[in-house]
Amino acid sequence: MHGVARPELPARSSVTGLDRRRLGPLPVLAQSVAAVAPSGAAAIIPAIVLGATGPGALLAFVCTTVVCMLVSWCIQQFACRMRAPGGLYSYSARALHPGGALVTGWSALLGYSVVAMAGLLAVGLYLADLAQRLGAPPSIGPPLAAGVVLVAGVAVGVILVAGIRLSARVTLLVESVSILLVLVVLIVLFVLVLPTADLSAVLAWKPDIRPLAVGIVIAISAFIGFESATTLSVEAAKPLESVPRAVRWTVPAAGVLYVFSSLVQSVAMPSPSISHEVTPVTDLVSLHEPMVMSIVLDLAIAASWFSCALASLNALVRVLFCMGREGVVPRGLGHTHPRYRTPSRALAVVLPPVVATPCILILAGAQQHALADLLTLSALGYLGTYVVVCVATPLFLRRIGEATRATWIVSVTAALLLTVIIALAIVQTFSEQPVLVSVFLAVLFGSSCLALVFRRRAPARLEAVGVYDETIASDVSRGAQRGIFR
Repeated sequence: MHGVARPELPARSSVTGLDRRRLGPLPVLAQSVAAVAPSGAAAIIPAIVLGATGPGALLAFVCTTVVCMLVSWCIQQFACRMRAPGGLYSYSARALHPGGALVTGWSALLGYSVVAMAGLLAVGLYLADLAQRLGAPPSIGPPLAAGVVLVAGVAVGVILVAGIRLSARVTLLVESVSILLVLVVLIVLFVLVLPTADLSAVLAWKPDIRPLAVGIVIAISAFIGFESATTLSVEAAKPLESVPRAVRWTVPAAGVLYVFSSLVQSVAMPSPSISHEVTPVTDLVSLHEPMVMSIVLDLAIAASWFSCALASLNALVRVLFCMGREGVVPRGLGHTHPRYRTPSRALAVVLPPVVATPCILILAGAQQHALADLLTLSALGYLGTYVVVCVATPLFLRRIGEATRATWIVSVTAALLLTVIIALAIVQTFSEQPVLVSVFLAVLFGSSCLALVFRRRAPARLEAVGVYDETIASDVSRGAQRGIFR
């Protein structure tokens, strides 16, 4: 082998500027968990599903968990082979036409940005609700909620600029505490109502596929974001291990929590009207326990949604960072902070509208349905990216000679199921909120037009789509010493 020349490694990665190889496995896992916001979602989404399906809520969450696990498997096939801060956007570019990847990227931007808005809105609503429980007059609710959103948005911005390690630690701490508190409250509530509960009625389900389908469409919004650890693959110490692991375990863990929350709410809900409240579980707890439990729950849920906004913006700015490096958005968005090595310019662009939107919705008096509407719109964006990555998975594996029959079966099944879910979601949403569907379709149409413009006028930029992290010379010596390049 003495005559074989070793390939020369580049001195710089195409994503140089990010804080490469710094995060351990727990912060990476926390990114996916926080983006899902299991504590916050467990307090809101099951109640909405119950209102739509009745006893079929448990089955709806079980079915949704299975679908999301199939999608998770597809994403893992990329995550264990690639390191790309663009996540699913960059993955799709490795297998599909760059124009299709660009549309996928804008769909992801829609999902991440809108769910960040929903997270900040939920923080404001739950803390304003807490203030009223402690005696504040109802008239102070909207301005207080808007003020909380503003303060929370500033805090998120400061944490994100200050470095990925700080934001990862905050996310891990906040989400861990909130999950523990919400789980304790749900267990206490279940123990209190179990003696008088009619479990046979709760577990009964009439074989009617329509309400089940509607329930699945709603339930899937509780899982969106589980893939967001992929956007930290450059900053993870062992990305090809920790990122797939985070994507793999977030879905079933969240699914168990949602099924349990659905069971508790099914047996404890005295009236279907509570499921339509802004804070359904808090209202439910206040009927059975002293105020202290509802206070703890409000704080835990607000904390969960805060970490959701933090994690979603983490992912959002990294997708924009990739697009800036590729030149499909202004190249300035591909710059990082010289000291903290974070995509600070991308954050400066997206943070103002992400904070302003929930403030405007609150002050306009639209908060009653705004949270559900934002979650629905973000779900449409996420589902668009999930379908594409499921289609791309077998094509990517075939390109590198690793496709199997199981690959095709799982990927095609996941893509077909998601296509049905998206179609049902669009039909259901259009009948109630046509504006949301119009926004989603406008993003797809606009990004498709943008891809055509690049194809005709700047094909080199379009071909650059799909930037990813490469092994550089310094990785070899550092990896040999520390064993981090895996």
